[in-house]
Amino acid sequence: MVLMESVLKIRRWILREGRSIRSVSRQTGLSRNTIKKYLKDGDPPSYQRRVSPVRRKLSDGFASRLRALFEQDLGRPRRERRTAKKLYEQLVSEGYSGSYSTVQRFVRDLKRSGAGSGMRSFRCTLRQVTRSSLTGARNTLSWAVSSRR
Repeated sequence: MVLMESVLKIRRWILREGRSIRSVSRQTGLSRNTIKKYLKDGDPPSYQRRVSPVRRKLSDGFASRLRALFEQDLGRPRRERRTAKKLYEQLVSEGYSGSYSTVQRFVRDLKRSGAGSGMRSFRCTLRQVTRSSLTGARNTLSWAVSSRR
């Protein structure tokens, strides 16, 4: 999308500074036809969506089932967890007739919210310690990582 500032800059280069359309086309990367259109119209092209997209939500029964499946997976090792696609396939086998994108959005929101007690976050800090505190040697510096919740 071209901003109004860009259209005004293009118009100024050509109409006031006398640059050629071809040189402005090379500099901006826009087609010469597009630049001609900007010269003819004072306003940049705009696009208005006529109808906003409809976002469907999971029914309460499937939402609770998907949440339970997601929390089950949190107890598993990371490589064994099911993807949103696998969770969708599981719901379809249980009678879900909605779309995959709805399930995908729901799983993404669950991940972002940190749902489930199995999801842990650790905060790691690096601190400089002397090696003498670790091994008994003197005047040697090293780094230690300490983690806390």
